[in-house]
Amino acid sequence: MLVNVQSGDYVDVCFQALEKSDVKKYGLTKRNGWFDWEKEFKIKNNLVFGLFVKGNTVEIQGVIAIQEWHHSQMIYVKLMESAPQNKRDFPKRKYAYSGNHLLCFAMDYSFTLEFEGYVGLFAKKNYNEEYYRDKLGATLASYQEGRPFYFFDTDKSEGLLRSHFVGGVTICPN
Repeated sequence: MLVNVQSGDYVDVCFQALEKSDVKKYGLTKRNGWFDWEKEFKIKNNLVFGLFVKGNTVEIQGVIAIQEWHHSQMIYVKLMESAPQNKRDFPKRKYAYSGNHLLCFAMDYSFTLEFEGYVGLFAKKNYNEEYYRDKLGATLASYQEGRPFYFFDTDKSEGLLRSHFVGGVTICPN
């Protein structure tokens, strides 16, 4: 569950598959404080999902692009981003932990494909790297072109899923 920063209340979330037309629908542009999500829809193997507060699929809370790496039996997180209103440096931050929920969605997806919860990603050499390693328990696998590649194994994924999705991951109703 996300945490409403103002009230401290927990809110349930759901996920929805996104399409290229959703870039415009949800304003997923650099001009609106997002990464260039239109570019992610052009990458052949990317699957893109949005994070929403349950019952409100009008306002998106985060986006994740993943790839199924069958050769490695792993879900690769190509890109994930909290909505601008949920970022730490936003003056009136709305919800906390949206990034964790996006990552946990990838973990759940990995279990669904029988990849045993394995999820990998490249971390930026800054706060994200420390957070993945020290707070979430990611394991450093290698460096590629100077970028650290981390992965979450079955145990770490199960633990994070239990703490973030007590009743399991929910897909938003259409």
